Amino acid sequence: DGWAQYGYGSTSVPDGYFVDIAAGSGTNSGYVYILRNDGKVYFTQNGVDGWAQYGYGSPTIPGSYAYRDISADSNGYIYVLRNNGKVYFTQNGVDGWSQYGYGESSLPTSYSYTGISSGLENNGYVYVLRNNGKVYFTQNGVDGWAQYGYGSTLSYSPAVVDTSGYEGYIFALFEDGTVKRSTDGGDTW
Repeated sequence: DGWAQYGYGSTSVPDGYFVDIAAGSGTNSGYVYILRNDGKVYFTQNGVDGWAQYGYGSPTIPGSYAYRDISADSNGYIYVLRNNGKVYFTQNGVDGWSQYGYGESSLPTSYSYTGISSGLENNGYVYVLRNNGKVYFTQNGVDGWAQYGYGSTLSYSPAVVDTSGYEGYIFALFEDGTVKRSTDGGDTW
């Protein structure tokens, strides 16, 4: 009943401005990840042992205070989204970060990307959301990005996108608490 502090062990979360949270599933079941706006990710496995930095190896995520969203998939991959559409990922948190979706088709140039979702059973698909409601995806991170659905866009800026658990559905959360759903890949909401 109610809320309780999570990750209260001897190692507390460092100071900073935190922007998102993701819960692991599958390989990462029981892990909780939090994203600081400078791209640093911290995790706790059980909420008792405290927090540790995740993905501290080389290469590191490029420094910036523009990171917006984090997603964890069931295969152990963690993805972070920067507002310029760059996506970085790591699998084990030790080897560092690599860019995801760097193929021939890149995302449109913009500093308006707001959400990322790798879903639970999306077979390598990663989706990103732009603040105009357009959704883009890549399957393996090598082939680049394509727009998902070509119809109307949302009339105001969504904050988060989620594709997990509902095959074919995309959910967008807005800052005022409104939730919209698309059942046709973003053509209509």
